[in-house]
Amino acid sequence: MLMIFFHMIVYFIKTHGELNQLKNHHIIYLQNNGYLPKYGNKSSGKGFKNFELLNALKKFQEFAGLPTTGVLDLITVKKFNQPRCGMEDKFSNLRPKRYVTQGGKWHKKLLTFQILNYSNDLSKNQIDKTIKDAFHKWEAVSRLKFTERSNGIADIKIKFTRSNHGDPYPFDGPGGTLAHAFYPGTHDLSGDIHFDDDELFTLNTMEGKDLSWVVLHELGHSLGLEHSHEKGAIMYPWYERHDGREIVLHEDDIEGIQFLYGIPDNEKHSHDKNQPSRCVEKIDAVTIDQRGYVTVISKGFVYTFDNKLDLSEQPVSLHAKFNNIKEIDASFTKINGHIIYIHADKFWEYNGDRLIKGPILTKNIGFTADMVNLDGAVRWHLNKRVYFFKGNKYWRFNEKTYRIDPDYPKLIRDFWIGVPDNIDGVFEWTNNYLYFFKGLNYYRFDNKRLMVADGYPLTFQNKFFRCNEKLSLGPYTSASQHLSFNLFLMVLFGLFFICSSFKLK
Repeated sequence: MLMIFFHMIVYFIKTHGELNQLKNHHIIYLQNNGYLPKYGNKSSGKGFKNFELLNALKKFQEFAGLPTTGVLDLITVKKFNQPRCGMEDKFSNLRPKRYVTQGGKWHKKLLTFQILNYSNDLSKNQIDKTIKDAFHKWEAVSRLKFTERSNGIADIKIKFTRSNHGDPYPFDGPGGTLAHAFYPGTHDLSGDIHFDDDELFTLNTMEGKDLSWVVLHELGHSLGLEHSHEKGAIMYPWYERHDGREIVLHEDDIEGIQFLYGIPDNEKHSHDKNQPSRCVEKIDAVTIDQRGYVTVISKGFVYTFDNKLDLSEQPVSLHAKFNNIKEIDASFTKINGHIIYIHADKFWEYNGDRLIKGPILTKNIGFTADMVNLDGAVRWHLNKRVYFFKGNKYWRFNEKTYRIDPDYPKLIRDFWIGVPDNIDGVFEWTNNYLYFFKGLNYYRFDNKRLMVADGYPLTFQNKFFRCNEKLSLGPYTSASQHLSFNLFLMVLFGLFFICSSFKLK
């Protein structure tokens, strides 16, 4: 008992001592950037309890990608002092991006911008080119189009200013906050971008702050993106030197803007030129819904089979089915019927065609680095656990705790006897058997003997998943095009019938 009391005292002194290192300017920083509230008697960095400060410091460290020690160590102080964007950091449920719910979006694809004034640090031509290059980079990866207006009303107004400048967020002089922007909306300031003109803005040098990065980042906010804690992303809130290298959008930024506004038309059309095969040739992922319908991802197309394993509809391209997912490595159905799609180090949860949440980093649910790019996933009815497969290993996942079970990974050959390594996919069919796929072969797993059933593997083409003999070998068309053609045939047949009736009379 005395030992427990002693440890409690040590812990209190330790945490109390750590928190005493937080100066008032650190607390105000945490308030200004979304980690602590700033209302009532807490508006000037005072009135907080130790546990509030500790939680805020840990959240800050987590978002910045630092060890979440709750200690104001040297790397944390360095991050406090690093120049950054003036927009708050938003976070919820450890999601890697929060650009949709808070940032909002423009409800049009053609936007206008206007440059109201210029900094003395660079020439007018340099600033014009830098700003236009930033618009071009966001335009190139989305369906947005931008037009400059020299006067009149514009959606996005850009200006260089100092200190108190007519909005609720005054600048702080050199260092600290570099700029801020306003999310899309109907307010007078919506979409606007303000740069702190007390900063030294430069281009492609080690001195000052590279205007290319600052413009590209703030424009992301103007379009609806929030801060990402993905280091290397343009929407990461802290300024990083680029040593003269071209500043480009990160995959994280591109996923965010395409989630809001879709992929560019030219990329969409290039996808549509591809043509699905009559038969499923290679399985990238496979899962089953509550109706018993099986979804197969194969070579960029989604095939849907009914509960008799007949193709229930024309294959559709992956980008048309899931606008925000480019590839799928594995998928499984949760106990509530929602389907989880996994690609690389992220996953998405869908209810039918409706996105419930995501993308979410898989490391937030206990995935380790060697679980990136899984081969397959399945929920097994026998023990209500989810199994992940990659290479020669497998992991067991508990849906209740939302964590990988202890003592994993294990070798596939030690439990899943007869199942090959490096599978392409796995799912549990309505007969409660697990089916593993590799190449053109499939393996049925015997639940009682805990090994692949006798007589397997078999070839799945036109046996398990039937081929689509009615699929045209001509250019791939959309469902609406098929519908229009069918409607044309119906009208033509109707006219023929009417004409024939007149002749009979």
